[in-house]
Amino acid sequence: IEADAASGILRELKMDNDTTNRVKTLVKWFPQDLEEAEGRLRIVMSSMEDSLFDDLLQMKAVLRPEDAEKIKRIEKMAAAIRSRGDCIRLKDMAVTGRDLIAAGVKPGPEMGGILNRLFQHVLEYPECNEKEYLLRLTGEACTKEQ
Repeated sequence: IEADAASGILRELKMDNDTTNRVKTLVKWFPQDLEEAEGRLRIVMSSMEDSLFDDLLQMKAVLRPEDAEKIKRIEKMAAAIRSRGDCIRLKDMAVTGRDLIAAGVKPGPEMGGILNRLFQHVLEYPECNEKEYLLRLTGEACTKEQ
């Protein structure tokens, strides 16, 4: 079943939006193979709330018992990511829109693009989630675009 079909069925059953969105996310991510690489795992984790990510792993463990060992390794990786406090939410990034404005970036779609690129970089390299580094990276990117 596809995510949109599942969503449609739940709407017909008059399910609340939260449940519908949670099921839609689970149905979308269930068939996808989760890589055992922290950078890729942080990207998946960033696309949903923590409890939903845990539900996804539990669902995979139950419905794909042949992947149980892999799921256990992924659970350990996710626990390590969380315990270290790696940034997996845009709101937890060391740089905000206000910081970019103070650095001379104009508000608007360009700023959103810069924040998104910085976030993708931090997901891959969590040790780079430092304000000074990210602002320097932003300045270099702005200079290259001009």
